[in-house]
Amino acid sequence: VLAELSLQAAVTASLEEQACPFGYGGTNGHIIIESVDALYPWYQHGQPKRVATYDHRCAVPLLLCLSAHDNATLWKNVEAVSAVASDYYVADLAHTLNLHRTMFSNRAFTIARENQVSEAFARDALQQGTVPKRPATNVGFLFTGQGAQWTGMFKHALVDYPFIMDIIDRLDLVLQRLDPPPTFRIAEMLTGGEDADAASCINDPDVAQPLCTAVQIAIIDLLARWGVAPTVSVGHSSGEIGAAYAAGLISAPEAIIAAFCRGRAVSEASSPGSMLAVGLGAGQVAEFLPDDAGRVCIACENSPSSVTLSGQVEEISRLGADLTTRGIFVREVKTGRAYHSPHMGPVGAVYDDILATELRTLTTADSQWRRPRSDMVSSVSGSLITSETLPQGYWSANLRQRVRFNDAVQVVCEDERFRPVTLMLEIGPHAALSGPFKQICLANQAERLKYVPSLIRNKNDTEQLLSLAGALFLAGYPVSLQDVNAESYRNTHGSAVTKGSMRKPKTQYLLVGLPPYQWNYAKRYWAEPRAIIEQRAPSHARHDLLGRRVPGLSERAKVWRNVLRHRDIPWLKDHSLGGTAIFPAAGYLSMATEALWQVRESAGLPISAVQLHRVDIMKAPALPDGDSGDSGVDHYDLMTDVQRLEKNLPDIIL
Repeated sequence: VLAELSLQAAVTASLEEQACPFGYGGTNGHIIIESVDALYPWYQHGQPKRVATYDHRCAVPLLLCLSAHDNATLWKNVEAVSAVASDYYVADLAHTLNLHRTMFSNRAFTIARENQVSEAFARDALQQGTVPKRPATNVGFLFTGQGAQWTGMFKHALVDYPFIMDIIDRLDLVLQRLDPPPTFRIAEMLTGGEDADAASCINDPDVAQPLCTAVQIAIIDLLARWGVAPTVSVGHSSGEIGAAYAAGLISAPEAIIAAFCRGRAVSEASSPGSMLAVGLGAGQVAEFLPDDAGRVCIACENSPSSVTLSGQVEEISRLGADLTTRGIFVREVKTGRAYHSPHMGPVGAVYDDILATELRTLTTADSQWRRPRSDMVSSVSGSLITSETLPQGYWSANLRQRVRFNDAVQVVCEDERFRPVTLMLEIGPHAALSGPFKQICLANQAERLKYVPSLIRNKNDTEQLLSLAGALFLAGYPVSLQDVNAESYRNTHGSAVTKGSMRKPKTQYLLVGLPPYQWNYAKRYWAEPRAIIEQRAPSHARHDLLGRRVPGLSERAKVWRNVLRHRDIPWLKDHSLGGTAIFPAAGYLSMATEALWQVRESAGLPISAVQLHRVDIMKAPALPDGDSGDSGVDHYDLMTDVQRLEKNLPDIIL
């Protein structure tokens, strides 16, 4: 039968042993002992690539994190790991460093690819920081508006992270239910690369706005998987759509429809216009504006020293030239429309009608795609949104009215409920809000708020997202490093390890052969009393008559102690009176001379000779004749004190 079916019998050797004893009294037992390799072939620790019995090559970049007690040790750890990093699979290396090391306050991270691990540990490839005394336990989100889009802005993440591709596909399905549906696919536009069609239409309102919102939704959901959720969200212009989704005010399908309908309304009903970024505050720029707001008006209050003007093409061009001659910074914003101006009045009504119609296509399942409720500060009103839903006509107001981004961020800076927020993440295709946000923080003395972008134009978007996770790690935010790299494991090996399930093959192993922690021994932590130091390492050797200097006294006290015994100084017996040994007078002179000499050496005094005048020996002590050293009658305890005395007294008293 095997031959007919072209089958082969299994030739794998059995890895089990069996025993089947039969008891005399009828008690039977059967035991099967099976090799652990047969059940869990992945149980072992990770091994170098040259001897590993598994293949953990990873096609996408991974985040590697290191830490230490101090900066010097951190770089020693980096050097130690980098010396052997190329010997291991980067997946095993990331798993071990991120999940099986204690994380200290001095931290660094790098982004590594398979077969390029050594380059990842170069100094210029690592980003380093110290967790602040107040770690970033709460973060806020800033949302970029239209204009930050660029060709290929999400092409790497869509390939590297199947989760993100799934989100984009679901958003595409929502748009395809509209009447009429868009003429493009979001995924195709985001991965367009150098495609001419993608490059030519990516700035069109009905394309750019849903693309930016789709990117923001994907990043929000990805961050949620990493354990990152906003305490407060603020959006700039159309970025409020993404902010509303992050705050749980609308669902993801509602957000993508609102963005697409906004772009469609602008494309169908608006007239040509122009916008101009100016390096002046709202009060300063007012003197240059015409009285007729229909010609030019302030469209966005970006910061205390930055506004965006909106109006007729000719007026914007004339005003830009005038401000340039005055040395004022200006930059054209290539929107092709005069957003947030009276030009948008007719568009707002069309937008309301289109949006109301298309929202009816949503299903009950669509409404479940929603983030938990959190705070959002409106850049339409410049205040906190306290209701559970957005007011009627909010999105048309967002299109027509001035963007009060400066006021909205001020609320985050000053409101007590947002004091725990110390890190603001910009969610969008580019770091467009970096300058305005930092200017607002500077003006409001909100140094606690730090800024981190999610994507940067013309940089690899996958690596930028990993850098965002790394920045959260440096700031002390409890980002899930396991989940950060889990998306990469899923892409390479099909599925990530499920907690509690050992039946699924592991996609990363623990490396037990990595270098140990590189301790820093430069700082001495041994605290020793001065008395112990002086006793352990005296400045002078013991003198037969003077003894040793008494340790632990003040610098002004100069006292020596000695125990005189015949067994230590046998020649003392030679100086006797009536058979009793008497301490010789010359001994006092010798002790005084030695004491002064030791004082000279310790204090650095310029003493070249010792002269003794008017030496009074008050008592000639008799030395005990015993030699056991066990009682007070067999030795003589001699204390020598050298002092500077008053005049008219003997120079030395012993």
